Amino acid sequence: PIEVHSEVQYSLEPTLVTGMYESIGSRERLETDIIKKGILESVKAVTTNYTSHELIINRPVVKAKIINLIYQKFMSRKETLIYLRWNGKLIK
Repeated sequence: PIEVHSEVQYSLEPTLVTGMYESIGSRERLETDIIKKGILESVKAVTTNYTSHELIINRPVVKAKIINLIYQKFMSRKETLIYLRWNGKLIK
C-alpha cells in the first residue's frame, strides 16, 4: 500500500463563523465531517490514477491536481467558509 502524507491548515471566515456553528455545529465536526473528509476524497481521487512509481516521478503534477480538487470542493462556493493553506501557502 501507498501512504500519502499532507499538511493542510485552515482558518474560518470570521463573518460566517456564527452561521457555521448554527448549520454544522462544532469546529471539531467541521474538521472531521467536512475538511478532513474532503481532503481525503481529493487525495484518493487523484492518487488512484497513478502507480507508486508514477506518483514519485509526477509529484508536482499530482500535487497540483490534488490542490485543484480541494479548491473546487472548498473555495469555489459563493461564500467561502474556510481558507485553506497547503504547506503554508494559501490555496487560491
